[in-house]
Amino acid sequence: MAQYADSAHRPALRRAFSPHRRTASPLGLRLMEHAAVRTRRVLAAFCLTLHEHPTRKAPSIMWFTDFYRTAVGKKALMAITGIVLYFYVLAHMLGNLKYFEGEEKLNAYADGLRHLGEPFLPYTGALWIVRVILALALGVHIAATIQLTIKNWKARPTVYLNQVPQASTFASRTMRWTGGIILVFIIFHLLHLTFGSVGLPYEPHDVYYNVRTGFENEWVALIYILAQIALGLHLYHGVWSLFQSLGWNHPRYNHWRRYLAWVSAFVIAGGNILIPLVVLLRKYS
Repeated sequence: MAQYADSAHRPALRRAFSPHRRTASPLGLRLMEHAAVRTRRVLAAFCLTLHEHPTRKAPSIMWFTDFYRTAVGKKALMAITGIVLYFYVLAHMLGNLKYFEGEEKLNAYADGLRHLGEPFLPYTGALWIVRVILALALGVHIAATIQLTIKNWKARPTVYLNQVPQASTFASRTMRWTGGIILVFIIFHLLHLTFGSVGLPYEPHDVYYNVRTGFENEWVALIYILAQIALGLHLYHGVWSLFQSLGWNHPRYNHWRRYLAWVSAFVIAGGNILIPLVVLLRKYS
């Protein structure tokens, strides 16, 4: 990293990160090459932060803080933590669908998660590792979002009286609101099905019973449904924008990004909404 401190290396750095270094190749190779070029652009922004400290002798943890101070760094970190959270909510939704296999299957699945990793890990050890990773990812995601929001407000302190959106979507304009709704819902979800402290019938280690009795309450079912709608909107714009934040976007392939965003939002939110709807239908049928 010390070589970047020398201004004599800057022309070589620009050539290394030039977006025009492409060769003709099949479609699959061009996709990979384009992703690599866009990734190099993100890394170029990081490398340029090193030029601001020419006296630095060796790489240290400061390179990360320098990169994080930039808007590009914050957006990249939001995208990375967003990927972690995306795969968790996808796996969580697939696990929730075991409700339709019956009480025995769902409770066995939940008990298997507690014993995951034994005997190499203690009881619930793997669960706590996942919880710590998720808590860190969520904390970094929220912190970067707040800092970017404050930075944007400072850059434009005057609020437009008659602002007309030009190229934004409803999902993008409500990202902060849907994010706040999801955060409140996470707290409620943990109190409901993990700690059993929301005043509803609760049996430890009987997930099927807790889910069924919880969703038979119309207000609880409504809270879950509205929260999943917010999650779907958040996922749609999040999946769409993470490729741009990491530099993996191109007009030729943007329609695939939109398809992935729509499918992700519909499958994850729809799968979670299906459970309270079915519970209510069974209650009144």
